[in-house]
Amino acid sequence: MTEISVYRLLFDTSALLLGSLREWQRYGQMGQCCLPQVVFEEVKFLCDRAPDPALEPRAREFFRFYPTSGWQMSQVKQAHPALAQADGRSLSKRARQAIAVLECANGLAQNHPEQLVVLISSSQPLLQQLVRLKKVNLCGLSETSLKNWGRTQQVPLPLVQGLARLQTDANDHPAVSQQPVMKAPPRSQPVAPRSQSLRSSRASSETSSETSSGASSRARASRARTSGAQVVSLGLALIAIAAAGLFLLKVTQPQRFEQIWQQLNLES
Repeated sequence: MTEISVYRLLFDTSALLLGSLREWQRYGQMGQCCLPQVVFEEVKFLCDRAPDPALEPRAREFFRFYPTSGWQMSQVKQAHPALAQADGRSLSKRARQAIAVLECANGLAQNHPEQLVVLISSSQPLLQQLVRLKKVNLCGLSETSLKNWGRTQQVPLPLVQGLARLQTDANDHPAVSQQPVMKAPPRSQPVAPRSQSLRSSRASSETSSETSSGASSRARASRARTSGAQVVSLGLALIAIAAAGLFLLKVTQPQRFEQIWQQLNLES
């Protein structure tokens, strides 16, 4: 994707391998898709040593798709008190992977506050643990709901609620705008002696008066020329209108024209 999507879709291993090539392509159009490093390494491991024979071809298909897909592998991890384990307690491989996925989701939500980070998983316990992180821009979605979203183009309710939280948080904590750049004050000019200032002031006043008188005279002359030109133009226009009227009368009513013409000759 060339533009940053409002959704950052984070997949765990189970949700990823339940998809198909067409669905992976569709998911890339719905949001910015990424894998935690632990999921990336697990899928790579399954390419050759999958315990379930059905997973091996699916893992290989994904790695053929991945290089040109625009998907990303994320190494981001951020611990959270809700994910802390008691000292000395041993965890299974699946439990360690689940914690790594949750820490990745927590880190991405922290690093990308403008995006809604959506953890996609088919594990309900994992999605329930995600809620305990209490991140405004973090939510979970089942793999089934993701497929329905892709087919119907209807945004699932958890995402709608997540976007509403983001908007509320943005309204409560508006971004601090940059301070305007202040212009440097102009340098002060040296003060002239009082006598010199008075002479300069009188000279400026006289010059201004002469300039004003000259400008007024030129303005009056210009107005007079303009008025004369307007009178001449008006007279010519009236003569042209009268001539046009007489010509029209001669063409349309010759007898009436002769009467008027004779009257004009008699008067003259």
